Amino acid sequence: MKQVSETLSKIKMPDILEAQENQNPISTLTPAQTVSGSQEFLTSQRQKLLTQRVDAFFLRMAAIYPYKWSGQFADVNAIAISKNEWQEILNKLTNQEITKGLSACKENKSSFPPTIGEFFNLCMPAQKELGIMAVERAYVSYCNEDYSNPIVRESSKLINRYNWGMSSSVDARREFKSVYKLCVEEFLEEQKEKRLLLTHSGEING
Repeated sequence: MKQVSETLSKIKMPDILEAQENQNPISTLTPAQTVSGSQEFLTSQRQKLLTQRVDAFFLRMAAIYPYKWSGQFADVNAIAISKNEWQEILNKLTNQEITKGLSACKENKSSFPPTIGEFFNLCMPAQKELGIMAVERAYVSYCNEDYSNPIVRESSKLINRYNWGMSSSVDARREFKSVYKLCVEEFLEEQKEKRLLLTHSGEING
């Protein structure tokens, strides 16, 4: 069983973009047919590779959770339904993000596999990885007029430094925290939009 698990854990997620770039649709078609046919060809190939990716994902999860993962499916129909649900979320993730999530699963002390939502969160970068400072550190940076962090810098633009300096320490801290929280939320929303653009462009390789 250990050898099987080690073998399964080495399975890589299919590289969709690379596979697409290596394909060469039939070049004997007319220009119009080529455009239409190539698009259909790439779409079908992409769907095929996405299916291969969810299959590879299920094998990896079976290796990480040898009994708990497979044991949750009553029959092949349950597996098929589950794969459809998982594929919806996997299609929104790059191979690199999926690999990050799988690594987190292996390091997790829990013997139970994550839900779809939990796995998605495991794939997302931590706020620290995105350069988001803890609010107390950000406050110290602002007090010292250190605007090297882009979110602290954006926060500073929304605060009247003179009025802020005239406030009590409690009010000053409260105002900064409120503004900083707003700027963090806007930054995370921008990151979310960037991910959506990346996904829609088809660049979901790792």
